[in-house]
Amino acid sequence: MASCLSFRGAPVALTPTPSTSDAMNDADVTVDDAPSKEKSVGARPARAHEDESTWKAVAVLVSIGMLILATACATTQQTVTIRAPNSSVWLELGGAIGLSVALNMLLAACCWHSKQPMVVLSLGGLLLVIPYTLPLRGIAGSAVALINFIGVWKSLDVLAGTSPPALRSAGFLSFVAHFASPVEYQLDARLAVAARRGLWRAELWELAQICASLSLALSVHGALSAHTVASRAAAALTLYAEVWMVYLFLRVLTGAFSTLLAVCGFAPRTMWRAPLLTSTSVSDFWGRRWNLLIHGLFRRTVFSPLTQRGAPAWAAGALAFAISGLFHEYAFALQQPSLRASLGRCLLFFLAQAPAVSAEKALRRRLGVPLLFQHSATACTIGCTLLIVPFAPLFMHPLKTSDVFTTIFDLVPRVAFD
Repeated sequence: MASCLSFRGAPVALTPTPSTSDAMNDADVTVDDAPSKEKSVGARPARAHEDESTWKAVAVLVSIGMLILATACATTQQTVTIRAPNSSVWLELGGAIGLSVALNMLLAACCWHSKQPMVVLSLGGLLLVIPYTLPLRGIAGSAVALINFIGVWKSLDVLAGTSPPALRSAGFLSFVAHFASPVEYQLDARLAVAARRGLWRAELWELAQICASLSLALSVHGALSAHTVASRAAAALTLYAEVWMVYLFLRVLTGAFSTLLAVCGFAPRTMWRAPLLTSTSVSDFWGRRWNLLIHGLFRRTVFSPLTQRGAPAWAAGALAFAISGLFHEYAFALQQPSLRASLGRCLLFFLAQAPAVSAEKALRRRLGVPLLFQHSATACTIGCTLLIVPFAPLFMHPLKTSDVFTTIFDLVPRVAFD
């Protein structure tokens, strides 16, 4: 049964979700040869085991974070305060996101009604320019750029004929919802999949947990930054905390849209599969766990069309990573005090991932999986973390040189060291 605000009077009909766990797995989003739960009988116990391992890892990290925070509070000579969220930052961010949603809905209506691709492309180009004309600061400006870019890429997906066939047959309102939300909803053969009863409450509860996790990550980062002893270990922990901060902020943003989709009666797709806790390799991280929205879009519009035309998989994958890098360059070039100092760093970060994925797969085929990693998922996750996190400063630099990074600190309550 759909939620109370589902579009029952619209031409779209929503089919019920088979189960909660099925709603959390979308076969067309995953990559490589990882089976979906709909196709694999043995996936349910494997998923349950993965969930159990994830919660154990969460418990360990939260315990370590609380220990670091408590130690810093007990030993610091600085003033320790509880910093409240900044309401003006939230208002600006909310207004910016609302503007992007409205613009993407306009683009959706244009895609639906217009038979002239150039009209759609012209409007899409205008949406890409708008973020650079608005007097927004920090994360609000980048949020407009990110959401507008995703909407424009979805319009290209529709124009190229690579979008799911059910997207149009589901009806106009569902089509507009596809553009309005960066998070996609599930589709079956012809219709949008309805959210199970009470899903919006589960999404809202998960969003609250993510906000609490972000608050802890920000507090731990403050504790580490206030530490007077400079060491490589402290620097590594600080960098790791920053990776978590960015990840959790993205989870807050996408979690809010997932909740809104559930309220409107749609079953949102899974966006994240515990990438920092359960990834067993670089390809597993990027292909099955991190930002599955962007992965799915680029797989449909870049990777699959190229490989179907005979292009090598490594070349198609490298191009997808390059486009992802340019996407982030575009979003974070806003408000840079020195564009020359930050330009190209996000692109380099993503370009570095392509050979890492190709090398990992080649080594696995030729040498197999080392014995240590065959019997320990934890060892795989640690190894994956050690391979990816050292590249994080390339990604973080444009966030830090603008106001994007600093405004994340104003979103939730945190322990501050002044």
